[in-house]
Amino acid sequence: MLRRCLFPSRPALLNYYHHPCSLRLSDVSLRPRAQSSHIIGPLRPLARSTSTRPQAPAFSPETRRQKVIRYLLKPWAAHSLSSRPDGIGFFARVITRSCLTAAFVWVLLHTFVTYFYALDLSWGISMLPSVAASGDSLIISKYYRRGRGLSVGDVVSFKHPIRPDEYAVKRLLGMPGDFVEVSVDGSGRRQVLQVPEGHCWVEGDNQMWSRDSRLFGPLPLGLVTGKVVAKCRGWSLWDWEPLENLVKPAEGASNDVP
Repeated sequence: MLRRCLFPSRPALLNYYHHPCSLRLSDVSLRPRAQSSHIIGPLRPLARSTSTRPQAPAFSPETRRQKVIRYLLKPWAAHSLSSRPDGIGFFARVITRSCLTAAFVWVLLHTFVTYFYALDLSWGISMLPSVAASGDSLIISKYYRRGRGLSVGDVVSFKHPIRPDEYAVKRLLGMPGDFVEVSVDGSGRRQVLQVPEGHCWVEGDNQMWSRDSRLFGPLPLGLVTGKVVAKCRGWSLWDWEPLENLVKPAEGASNDVP
């Protein structure tokens, strides 16, 4: 109770501010504290940090992309993998997912090229003037592989029966059971042959410079990889034109594969 009453008066405080040692016990007022507040001393500014050190940025978790860049694209920092308890596991997961992604893309491309469409470049003069000797891009439809749905006069792509590592493009002139007329040994004498079952007869448009069924005989339909449905000069996407069927079978001849 005595501590609450011993409160210095305002003149005594002002005197103490100018002369701290001149405060006497007689200047102390034995009265209760007033309800209104008074300023006891000079105003002081709030404390501020005078340090010039930059403040640390707020913590943000490392994203998966940053991890891949930091660990996968910087081989010289591979030693840091051992410093993290999950470093080796993360690296193994990245390698596994990369291999699985590459395998998945390869399977998609292989399926598309094998069963749908393929793009190839022309080479050689055997199909002049229908296909240029070089520089023509050919779209091959794999729907017609193994002779399905082919007609006489179509331009087909097939695996060469003599050189299995090569592919060729020729025009289809005979289906199984058809009769074709060919020259014998390059002489003027002509001979009529019947195409056996499961085979077809192919020749180049430029017959003087074409190695075709006149050389290796009837072509097995199992070697046919597709039908050339369009061509363009170079890699232009706007100059595609279909390859027309320029040959018509003789009357009464078979037109499709049975």
